[in-house]
Amino acid sequence: MGKTALMMGDYYAILMALLVFRRQLGMELSGETLQRDIAQTSLSFDNIEVIMAAGNQETVSAKTVAAIMDALVEFAIQEIGRQQARIEESEDGLRIVRIKQKVVSPLAHGLEILRDHRAQTTEYLIIGNEIKELERKLADAHQRLSTLNDYLDRFAVLLRTPETLIAARPERICLDRMNVVRQEREEDPQSTQIEYLRAYHGERAGHMVLMVRFARAEFVSNQERLT
Repeated sequence: MGKTALMMGDYYAILMALLVFRRQLGMELSGETLQRDIAQTSLSFDNIEVIMAAGNQETVSAKTVAAIMDALVEFAIQEIGRQQARIEESEDGLRIVRIKQKVVSPLAHGLEILRDHRAQTTEYLIIGNEIKELERKLADAHQRLSTLNDYLDRFAVLLRTPETLIAARPERICLDRMNVVRQEREEDPQSTQIEYLRAYHGERAGHMVLMVRFARAEFVSNQERLT
C-alpha cells in the first residue's frame, strides 16, 4: 500500500476516560460586570485511553460488544466470589455468637454463675433467637451455592441480568472554554456539549465511553509513515 493511500480516510476508536470534577472559585462575566470568587465546578479527564481502533464503525462496535461480554463475565465471577466471602463471614459470625451464648448460659460447664438469673436467661434466649436466624440465612445461602450446578446457575442468572453487574447510562455535559461546567440553559455560544455513555457499578461511577473519529494519518505509526 502506498504512503498516500495508507494515510487517507478516517479511523474510529473508543475513547475512555475518568471524569474528575473539582469545586473552585473563579470569575464570571455578568453583563458588563466581572464577578470574582464565584463557586464553579470544573471538569478534567484522567486515565485517558483510546482503544479498539479500526477502519470502520462496524468493526469497533463488534470489538466493543466482545469487550463488554468479557467484562460481564469477569464481574459475574467477582460477584460470586463476594457471595462466597459473605457466606464465610456469616459462618465466622455464627461461631462467635455461639461462643457468646455459652458464656451467658445460666449453667456454664455445669456450674451456676452468680448473676441475676432472670436477666441472664433473657439474654440467653435473645442470643438463641439470633443464632436461629443466622442459621436459617446461612442454610439458605449454602443451598444456593452448594454444588457446581448451583454456581453455574448463579453465573447464568447474573449474565441474564447484566444491569445488576454494570450499567451504561447516557449523559450530557456542557463546558465552556475553561472546562467549567455550565447549565444547558445558559446562553454561551462558545460552550460545548459533550454526549457520552458512563459506566456504573451499582451507584459507583466509572469511565466515560465515547466513539470517536479521527484522520487515519493520526493513527499511522512513524515506522509506517517511512515505508
